[in-house]
Formats: sequence, structure tokens, C-alpha cells
Amino acid sequence: MKVKYKKLFICFLGIYAFTAHAASFGTGNKQPTIHKKKKVTVTHAEAPMTKPTITMPILAAYKPSSVTAFDPKQIFVPQKILPRANIDGNIRLYDFDRHFSRHGTKDQTAFSLGGKINALTDLFLDHFRLGGTVYTAQSLGINSHNPARQDASLPATPLTTVGQAFLQFENPYFMGRLGDSLINTPWLNPADSRMIPSTYQVLYGVFAPWQSLNTPDNYLNCTLLRQIRFKSRTADSFTQSNLYNINSYTVASTTIPALGNTTDIGTLAVGAQYKHKTLSVQTWAYKFYNFARMYYADFKYILPTKTLFRPVIGAQILNNPPDGNNVIGSLGIGAVKSSAYGILVGSEIGNGQILFGWNNIPKRTGGYRNGDIVSPYTSGYTADPLYTTSMVEGLVELAAGSARKLTGSYAFLDHQIEVAATGAQYFIQPFLVNSSEIDLDAAYTPVPIFKRSLSIRGRVGFVSHTTSGKLTYSRLMLEYDFA
Repeated sequence: MKVKYKKLFICFLGIYAFTAHAASFGTGNKQPTIHKKKKVTVTHAEAPMTKPTITMPILAAYKPSSVTAFDPKQIFVPQKILPRANIDGNIRLYDFDRHFSRHGTKDQTAFSLGGKINALTDLFLDHFRLGGTVYTAQSLGINSHNPARQDASLPATPLTTVGQAFLQFENPYFMGRLGDSLINTPWLNPADSRMIPSTYQVLYGVFAPWQSLNTPDNYLNCTLLRQIRFKSRTADSFTQSNLYNINSYTVASTTIPALGNTTDIGTLAVGAQYKHKTLSVQTWAYKFYNFARMYYADFKYILPTKTLFRPVIGAQILNNPPDGNNVIGSLGIGAVKSSAYGILVGSEIGNGQILFGWNNIPKRTGGYRNGDIVSPYTSGYTADPLYTTSMVEGLVELAAGSARKLTGSYAFLDHQIEVAATGAQYFIQPFLVNSSEIDLDAAYTPVPIFKRSLSIRGRVGFVSHTTSGKLTYSRLMLEYDFA
């Protein structure tokens, strides 16, 4: 679907949603808001503060209320022909700052104000919905006009784009989606730590064969997807590219300039996710056409004791052979053949947790980045699921080797305040100099009122031994969610 048609589609959907909302404003019964206690979960990746409504799996599918019945007495309100559209979204204000210690290296900053508007219709023809999302990020003329002084990853320049425009089919056992959409899998995901997430042109489905037995604590889901185009966090349209292409913003260490004009025909993936109370298991197989294949599995188990301490254990394993034309290997920058494994141990302690993660990617002389993982849609975004990936760096962004990471976190005031600290070390010599990273994270989320919530989050990372000297990376993020 071309960009101009997608934008036209979103405009009609938005106009229709607005008029439908205006017609039904004040109708329906309001249910009292019940605030459930949240559980602290701190991972290596910078997760979105609020998960978008329309990215739900089957189990968490939002069920919009029924369309208000037409009242003939309302002579100025036409009878509804199309289903009502449900609107939600957020407003974000982000301010990023990179400070380098090396003399002559320019610091980088960026400010952006924007957000998103989601639209998802009620069911029509019993099983179908239409959905879409418009994202925007505006610098308001505040950022430097010198590109060398901009943190281009935010982005630092104005951007408005249609990130989602899809047709969805659903029943109690299956949810399928066709079009531009968010995807949430371990190695193909939104990487939503900036103003705008990554989105994908895709056909995918989630199958829940035992839906009648499924609850938030017990389920088995199977996923099949075929992704054909990609829109990075700073792109305004979908292209046949990935994060190794020079035209998709990422860090210089993982961009491959020789791929700038090549096309990528996407990904085929299949996965299964199982959860039973405190045990979570998932397995995935990815075919990144002409780049690499990936076979990945992990599990996590929390021992449900009746004490203050609840031990945690986890493990992950990965195999990453070449695929098809082996684009990276053909460039002469190293063979594609990697593997990885890791362990996670620790304990939940009251409203907090202490976790230790370890990963190893065996070094291979002559391999791509000394045997590193080829990950076309997370490389440079620190969005992969390895236990040791931090806010700024991870083994996928650096090179093959081993890494260890210690995480401590705690929640206060009924989880309105959450704080975390992590420390990681990366042993990647001789390909690169060993490095380390310390991250501090604090978030304040007041109790939501009228289905609206405000989140204030601050992060700062201290990285040693980068190509530009030591780095101090601070991020201030304000988000207001509405429904």
C-alpha cells in the first residue's frame, strides 16, 4: 500500500472515528476504575511505558463496548452504518543528551514533542476490524541545525508518519492481521525506546487452540508471520531494508555501507509461547531472507514461595547460520555462522528483584564481527532479548564474546515509583576493546484517573571505551496516555 493511500485511509478513519465519538459522547454506562497492583519487571531493554492497545495478542485483546443503539428522536444524528472506532494514544516529550569525554568529539542532543493516535473499530461482519496509527515527532526548532550535534535517533528533525494501517480478523481461537503493523517477537519487535517505534508490513496470525483454558497465567499461543517491508524509528515510509542498510538510522558500528542500495525481501517466522503460572517458555525460528536464519528458545521460572524471597532462574540458547545468498558473507566482511547461550539467576524480593545475567557468543576467527549474531531488525537498537543487553550497548552491537550483567530494582508507593540500577561488562577483545556500562533508571507513574495516566522517566547511562571515548547518555521521557 503506497504512502499516500495509507495516509488517505487514516484520514478517513480518523474523521469517521471523530464523528462517531461525537455522536455517542456521554452515552453508555461507565464502570468504576479498579487499580490493580502492578508487578515489577525490569529487563535490559527500554520498554514502552504503556503498551499500545491495538498491539494486543489474543489473550489481551481489548473488547470495545457495543455501538450505542440508534435513537430515532435524535434527528440530527444519522444512523450509524459503519462500526464505531475506538480512539486512544499518547503524548510524548523526550529530551536526550549524549556527552563524550574525548576532546574534539561533539556532544549530541535532541528534543522532541509528539505522540500517536490509534484507531480500532468495533467488530463488523462478526469477525473483522480496521485499525491504524499516526505517529508524529516535532523538534519545534529547538535542536541544533548542525547534524553532527544532533542525536538523530530520537529523531532530531520533524517527522509525521502512518505507522499502522491494517485489516484484522479474529475469533475465539485466532487473530490474523494484514497490513502495516507493530510486531512483538524476541528478534522482530517495536524497539520502542524513542518517539516512534519500528513497524512492519506483514501478514501474521496468532492461534490459540485451547482458548477456553487460557487465562493471563495459563496459555499456549502459536504465531506465524511473513514480513515484507520495514519502517525504522526515523523513517517516514516502508522500504525493503533493514538496520544493516545505511538508509536506516543505527549506530555506525553495525551499519554496513555496502548494503545501502540493496533490497531486503523480509522475514518468515514461526513461534510458540507457553505460560503456566510462573513458568514461561518460548521457541522461535526466523528466516531473514538472504541474511541468516535464527533458532531461538528461552525459559524463565519463578519459584512461588510464601516467603519474601522468590528465586528466579532462566536460560536461553540460539543458533544463527547463513541463509540463501548470504549477503553479508558475500561482501567479504566475515562469515555468517554464530551461536549463543545464556543463564539468568536471582530472586524477587518483596516489590523488587536482584538478577544476574550471563551470555556467551563463541568467538570465530573470520566470522562476521568475530562471530557475532546477525540480527537485521535489532542491531544498533539494543532491542534484542539477550540477558546482558543494556540501555546503550549489547553484544549484538559490539562483537562476539561474553558478557555479564547485574540488575537491582524496587518499587515504592504501590508501584507508583520504580527505581533500577544495572552494571554490565563486555569481554570482546581482540575485535574491540572490552567495555562496561552502568545504567540508572527512575520512573514515576501516578495512579491513573479517568483512563488517563502520566509517566515521568529519567535514565542515564555511563559507557566506557566507545569509539568516541567515554559516553554519558541521559534521557528524560514524559508520556501522557489517553483513551
